[in-house]
Order: sequence, then structure tokens, then C-alpha cells
Amino acid sequence: YGGGVYRIADWAHITNCHVIPGEGIIQGLAEVGAPKGRGLLLLAEMSSKGMLATGAYTDKNVEMALANDFVIGFIGSRRFTEERDLITMTPGVGLHASGDALGQQYRTPEMIVTENGSDIIIVGRGIYGPGKDVLPTAHADIDWVDDGLYGNVFRLAAVLSGIASVGWILCAMSREPAIQTAITLLTYIVIIFVLVVPRRILFYTVRRQFLGLLARIMKPSMSDPVCLADVVMADILTSCARMFADLFLVGCQFGKFIWSKRFGADISASQGGLSALVQFVRDRYEQDACTSSGMTGMLLVCVPYGFRLRQCVNEYLKAAPGSSDARRHMANAIKYASSFPVIALSATQRQVAVDGIMETKYSDWALHAAFGLWVVAVAFNSLYSFYWDVAFDWNLGHSSSGWKLSDLVAPTDEKQPIEMPDTFVVSPADALRDDALSKSNLPSARHNFPWMLRPCLRFASHKLYYIAIVLDFLLRVAWTMKLSSYIQIDTMAYGAFWLNALEIYRRWQWSFLRIEKETAL
Repeated sequence: YGGGVYRIADWAHITNCHVIPGEGIIQGLAEVGAPKGRGLLLLAEMSSKGMLATGAYTDKNVEMALANDFVIGFIGSRRFTEERDLITMTPGVGLHASGDALGQQYRTPEMIVTENGSDIIIVGRGIYGPGKDVLPTAHADIDWVDDGLYGNVFRLAAVLSGIASVGWILCAMSREPAIQTAITLLTYIVIIFVLVVPRRILFYTVRRQFLGLLARIMKPSMSDPVCLADVVMADILTSCARMFADLFLVGCQFGKFIWSKRFGADISASQGGLSALVQFVRDRYEQDACTSSGMTGMLLVCVPYGFRLRQCVNEYLKAAPGSSDARRHMANAIKYASSFPVIALSATQRQVAVDGIMETKYSDWALHAAFGLWVVAVAFNSLYSFYWDVAFDWNLGHSSSGWKLSDLVAPTDEKQPIEMPDTFVVSPADALRDDALSKSNLPSARHNFPWMLRPCLRFASHKLYYIAIVLDFLLRVAWTMKLSSYIQIDTMAYGAFWLNALEIYRRWQWSFLRIEKETAL
């Protein structure tokens, strides 16, 4: 439950057990699951014909549940007690009350919920109703290897990428800055429209789920659960942080263009000395406006990091005080909080240059001080983020003694030597086999997994992990230059473009190994 290959307690919020071994099994599971906020269901009854889980056995389940807070309910056919708010989950539910050749007894949802007082129904093949034996022929024409949801995700991404590509080509063909700005803004508007159009067209389900995902990320809640998809998406948004400031500049430039045209018309119609004054104000505005995003841009760049910081604090508040999970979430929150000084100091250096403060006698000292602080802040943030990628997001850095890199900032409550004989690679299908972990299917050498990786890897090539670690470090350092105005990477030929391309690759690589870690543990 707490260790082994699957480490069930790390990802399963609820599990179940029978109490034939006695109350000790509840206490043993509670020692691992309670600090993680998990819950336990007791198998008080079963839905198969001739089951032995009846009478005194069921009564003993109720007695044990009332004596243990770790138990949140039962698996059974009815509500067993009113003394505590314990839930009942009922299997063996079908559209019709009947049985099958294997002795499975089906009851209707109405019988289970309204008559027996069950809270949750568990439905499998019973959802098809009678005629279960004809399923193979009745559905023979269905493509069971259909790409499903993820295929529509790729198709929607292709549509949005196509719109963005058309906008980019039109901008490249145009030579008028005003037209380029208008095309850019129009491209953004079309993309947003495609995402939010309420009609059931253009992969409606995927769009709705994506917008719901963004809504959950932006919701300032400290009580809602944080899903893995929310975490991955919020991390992806941090890679797009500069885009928010750039988008603000696009809107600003477009507004400047409209305002200038309208204001110019008003000037031509005006008379007297006031016209010259207005012309002077307009010229000064056109000279200074939208040259940088300023304080607004800095705040917009901070927004994605704020989303992720809120998620970390949310999970920290839910974790048991003093537990390993609490330390991990707090350390993660510090990582995202360390991004704010980098962004603020970058904006400070830009503001010093734009406002001409360098002409004062203190400007040299102030600029060097700001740059020195920026170097310290960006070094800490980059190295800490790289460490977190490897030690936590990818869960690499294990040793055969049981120590791992993540123990540096969030040591686990109990350290146990790794008992895995060797690194082994299993597919999800192979993992379901009864003999998947038998000695005959595992390498013979003990404690011999690759240096600083982990016992269970999904990718067969160990070099892939080492290459990913090296590239992540290099790209973490390279991307930090994008946040600084002191290093004018944007003025280099295609410098900003290549940095953006490298960050897209880094985040792509990170996402793959982040999901690989979830499937491997």
C-alpha cells in the first residue's frame, strides 16, 4: 500500500479491504494513508450469489468502522449505520434486476439508491442490461483502438496552430507596422473565438474541458482539490509568462494606432493655439507609448507563477502538519515565489534605462546593485527549478541505500532501502499480469539500477534520462536571459524566437517525463 512498485497510497485517494485478518489491517493501512489524507472502504458485503460476507461478518465491519476514523464507509448493498456519516458504495448495478452465468446479482439504481439508501453505485458491464453475451457481435464494427479524446486534442491544437501560422505569414508579408499590429490582434481574437464558441462544433468537448481547466487554475480557492492536469497546465503557463506582457503590448499598440487616428482628425478640425498644444501632446504620446509594458507587464508576467503558487499553498494547507507532503509543498511554493524577485528586478533595470535615471549621480550604483541582486535571484531560481525538475517532477536521483535527491529539502518520513533487484521497464499492460514482478521476470542483480535514476523506468534507454537532465539544466539557464532587460537578447537577430523555441522544447520534454513519472510509480 505504501511501498512496492505501485505505491498505491501515493495516488489512490480511496482503497478497500476486507477485515478477515482482523482489525490490524485497518490500523496498518491507516499508518500509511492517514497522513496523506486517504480513506478506506470496508468490504462489508458482496454482490455475487452465495457470498459469505453476511451476518456476523457484516456486523463486525460496522463495529470496526465506527472505531476507526480512517474508515470512510463500506462496499455493500445498503446503508449499514446512522451513527456516523459513512458512505456506502454498491457494485452489481444494472439497468435491469437480474443475474448472469457467473453468479453476479444485478439490481437497478432505483433499488440501490432509493430503497437501500446507498450513496454511490459502481457500474461495470451491467450498464449494458440484458443481452450481455451479444456484445462482441453487436459492437463488432466499432474501432476499439480509436484515438478518443487525445486525438481530438491534437486536432484542436492543429486548428489553432494553423490560425496562428496564417497570422504569422500575413504579418511577415506586410510592411506596415499598423497593419502588422492589426493582423496580430485579429489572430488572437480568432483563436479566442474558436476556443469559446458555444456551439457543439470544433471539438466542443475538448474545448469545454480546456476552458474548465483554465477556470480551475484561475479560481482563487484554498480548498478545491488540485488535479495533476491543473498542475501540468499551470506549469506550462509559466513558460508562456512573457507572452502575457507581449500580448499587452500588442493591444497597447493597436489602441495607440486607433487613438492617434481619431486624435489626428480632431486636431485638423481644431483652431488656434490649442491645436499646437494638442499636437505636441500627441507627438510625445506616440514617442513614449507602448515602448515597454512597464509595471503592467511585470504584473502580467507574475500571473502564471501566482497561479502555481496558490496551488502549492492549497496543497500545503491540506497536508498533515509536519509531514513529508507538507514540507514538499512548502518547498515547491518557495520555488515559485523565487520567480517574483527575478521578474521585479528585470523590470527595475528596464525602467532605469527607459526613464533616463542613469543621468543622475546615483544611477550607476543603482543599476549595478539591481543587476547584482538580479544575478543572485536568477541563479537561485534557475538552479532550484532545475533541482526540482529532476528530484520531484521526474523523481530521479535515487540511490540503492534508499536516499534520494528530494530528501535534501523534503525528506520522507521513513527511509527504507530499495528492494528492487534491478531497473526494469514494464508497460501498463504487463504490469497487470500476475507474474509481472516474479523473480523470473526481473533481472538477477540486486541494487543495480542506473546511477541517480530510479528503480522503475518507462523508457528502455537510460541515456534518454541523462540527456534530458543535461538539456534541462542548459535550457533553464538560457531561458532566464529572456526575463532580463539587462541582457538584450531580444535585440539579437532572431534571438527571442530561438529562446522561445528552446523553451517550447524544454517544456515538451519536461511534460513527457512528468507524466512518465506518474505512470512509473
